[in-house]
Amino acid sequence: DTDHNNSSLIVDIADDGSRITLNFNDESEFHASWLWSNDPQGVVLPSGQRTTTPAQWIYNGRPTIHDAKIVYCDIDKEESSKLSTERINVPGPTVNDCCHPLAIYGTHSPWVSAKVDETESFRPYLFIAWSDKSTSIYDVEWLERFQYNDKSRLERRERSEVQPMHAVRKNGPPLWNDTAAFDIECNVIYPAKDAPEHAADGLV
Repeated sequence: DTDHNNSSLIVDIADDGSRITLNFNDESEFHASWLWSNDPQGVVLPSGQRTTTPAQWIYNGRPTIHDAKIVYCDIDKEESSKLSTERINVPGPTVNDCCHPLAIYGTHSPWVSAKVDETESFRPYLFIAWSDKSTSIYDVEWLERFQYNDKSRLERRERSEVQPMHAVRKNGPPLWNDTAAFDIECNVIYPAKDAPEHAADGLV
């Protein structure tokens, strides 16, 4: 095992570069093919469509992970900050369970100019150096939400799966658009307060 940087987030990079293991509450593996396919640089704006796919990964020679490091960034610092002159463009934070690896909608821009800071209290980003000499950068908080070990996939399914009660309703809990959570999400997705109106049945 190689000590790739001083962050405890990176547990290991496989000798063949096929995967990287990160440490959240549990260790979680991310395969090279998955990371390459979810490179934020491969997202077309503003639609969110991908130009990097598993098939493209194969076509491009199956790039492997050559090296990786965690960089902490303060995305809220002004450009005029005198504390550091090193700034980099990083993927903007995504909204809740948004599947896109950078901000497609919400209050953040898709790419954000951030101040690099070694303080671990700031937002962590994973830098990947590929065997084909290219590089990628990922929001670690997004990776944590979309880790795909069995436990995480089960938790995400329980949180997001559409149940019969969501589709056919006579009596029961309040409609989603009548909840406080809906109001919070609308304020993020529609900051201009122009959210579509919902009828009594909860449909737009």
